[in-house]
Amino acid sequence: MAEVIKHVSASPQQDLHMLYRQMVFNVMIMNTDDHLKNFCMLHDDQGWRLSPAFDLTPDIGDTQEHVLRIGLNNRPSDIEIIFAEAKYFGIKRRQSTINVVQNIYSAVSEWPQIFSDHDVPEKDTEIIGNEIKGNLARLFPLISC
Repeated sequence: MAEVIKHVSASPQQDLHMLYRQMVFNVMIMNTDDHLKNFCMLHDDQGWRLSPAFDLTPDIGDTQEHVLRIGLNNRPSDIEIIFAEAKYFGIKRRQSTINVVQNIYSAVSEWPQIFSDHDVPEKDTEIIGNEIKGNLARLFPLISC
């Protein structure tokens, strides 16, 4: 997908950065249903651009393999893979990658307040929240979630 964006996007660096952020988000919430139909390009006066993210939901259960493989093997995505993949999205500086990961982690960590603000039913909050908490703990074992 990154290669396609490099060739067709009217703003490839911005779209690549957005796609990388979406990949990191998918890994953090364990959205493994990240197939090609959940990404699209929109055309306007400026040309083709990556659409805003959509269909972002955690996979409840034991599935840890993303439909769109992340990295060169089939192991569950982890923080090392997230950092290694940054170069394919034009992110060359490690600090830039750290900043993206910290930003997404901060946003994902706000899930209890977001669920509350949007009246997510208590049962769904518990089930989905446990999945998100568990996955963040797996990715960042030294940080209290």
